Amino acid sequence: MNEKLMTMKDVALYMQTSLISVRRMVARDELPHIRIGKGRGSIRIVPSELEKYVKAKSDTNYVNYPRINAGASCFNEGLNLTKSS
Repeated sequence: MNEKLMTMKDVALYMQTSLISVRRMVARDELPHIRIGKGRGSIRIVPSELEKYVKAKSDTNYVNYPRINAGASCFNEGLNLTKSS
């Protein structure tokens, strides 16, 4: 293994996401990682494993729902929100 190990910060920059998101992926054992040192140790990610992870995630089928930008007024249409006597 001649690859330079990546820190979680490196991974966050590479994936264009937050460090918190990377920490969550590691905590859920979703992202392959290794620990270096005693106790909790420093977390490092092997670049080739990260590439596999990203490829697997991008190959999954997902539904891309259109965004609705109607605002809160769309919820009030057709509803009678006044008190009846």
